[in-house]
Amino acid sequence: MASGYGTVDLNSFAPNTIGGPLTQSRFTFDPELPAYNLVNLRVGLIRENWEIAVFGNNLIDERAFLGLDRERGKRARVGYLTNQPRTVGVTLRFNY
Repeated sequence: MASGYGTVDLNSFAPNTIGGPLTQSRFTFDPELPAYNLVNLRVGLIRENWEIAVFGNNLIDERAFLGLDRERGKRARVGYLTNQPRTVGVTLRFNY
């Protein structure tokens, strides 16, 4: 007889400022990374020596800024590191 399971992960992240303290003596580029939310879901069945599961990560397809990537030099470019987009899949496991 198979048994089922399910998990839901709800993660919420607050805004975060990158850079020096607010009391610094000169202006620098101190961007704020905005808040974001992630929803992950996994549902599966387990039976004797096998397991099958369907999963979805980042179900609301949130495009979050996770960090800042700055190049060095006079013509330095600034870019953001982002999270993985919505991902869905199936996992199949055998135990022997």
